[in-house]
Amino acid sequence: LGLPSNRTHVVDDPRLHDGLHEEWDEEILATHIANAVLETGAKIIITFDAYGVSGHPNHVAVHRGVRRFLSSATASQVDIIGYELETTGFLRTYCGAFDILLSLLQRTSP
Repeated sequence: LGLPSNRTHVVDDPRLHDGLHEEWDEEILATHIANAVLETGAKIIITFDAYGVSGHPNHVAVHRGVRRFLSSATASQVDIIGYELETTGFLRTYCGAFDILLSLLQRTSP
């Protein structure tokens, strides 16, 4: 994305191990998100949708953590907006560059 290192925030939390059988606490995520926003001065958050794009439980938890953060007192004190990705079908999710063409065609169709 071309972001300088002072505009990024890496989380190394033993309670947030990656995996299909790992459950992430959305409150822990919301706290990390708040810290990252305050540290970096972020104005926009882009996250997964409620399905987590691929249904991955960690992606779903991130979506919930972002929503919890955006409804928090901390978020109300900063100028921030959230966007979420839109889950598409299996083929579109995993077909890469071909999906860009499909998206452009859909956008220009009447």
